[in-house]
Amino acid sequence: MKRIDSDNNDNFKVADLSPEVFEKIQLLQEKHDTEIELLASELNLQSHFIKDIMKDYRAPAIKKPRKISGFNVWQNNWWENVGKSMQILDSGAQQMCASSWKELNDDDRIHFENEAKKLNNLKDNESYIINAKARKTKLDKAIQEMRKMFRLLQVTCGMEFIAITVSNNSELRSHWFGSSIGEEFYHSYNILNEAIVPFRCFSILKKQEKDGVIKSITGTSNNALENIMDPTNPESTQTLLNDINYAKPNSRETRDK
Repeated sequence: MKRIDSDNNDNFKVADLSPEVFEKIQLLQEKHDTEIELLASELNLQSHFIKDIMKDYRAPAIKKPRKISGFNVWQNNWWENVGKSMQILDSGAQQMCASSWKELNDDDRIHFENEAKKLNNLKDNESYIINAKARKTKLDKAIQEMRKMFRLLQVTCGMEFIAITVSNNSELRSHWFGSSIGEEFYHSYNILNEAIVPFRCFSILKKQEKDGVIKSITGTSNNALENIMDPTNPESTQTLLNDINYAKPNSRETRDK
């Protein structure tokens, strides 16, 4: 059976699979379901309950960063020029594209490889996300992954977690999340509430320092924190205290204004 090249087939879909490959995947799924049903019968549990546990407590898969190859750049160029009148799922067109790549001379191939390196460098140099909605989406997704990791470590290592996050600007509210026991502790006691305002103030100061708005606060951070948290300043402590809903961990309502 022909091996699927991961570099040249990152956009593979179910429709691209051969009947032989698709049948093997289906057989594996049937075997997987049968094993779950047998285990459910043995443990006197519902099969959907076992599936939920397997889903929630599995270790997050290590995601290999996708690197753009010279072939990917060439492929886009080929479809925009030569293959624009063809169907992308047409095996004949795919073969023509691959053959054209193999026929390139060394100079052209190096050109496309260099273009791919430039694109990969742009991906690696991540910067602040300008669009607020996109930032919130990325934050929500990352928090979901972290909470899965917390639940896994809670079961496998007997550890509980609380994460406190604050924004170093004025667009996302502070909030907190963690393992189930960690969130219950935060909700029941106000011990950690006192850390929210200093933490956020400090993050704002360090951001301003990094951006060159203020000079370095090294050695004077306590005084700087006292100034920004001055109770006589209506924009300081009380405003920041009102910026977190202690009763709602890990919620969009808590994070977003």
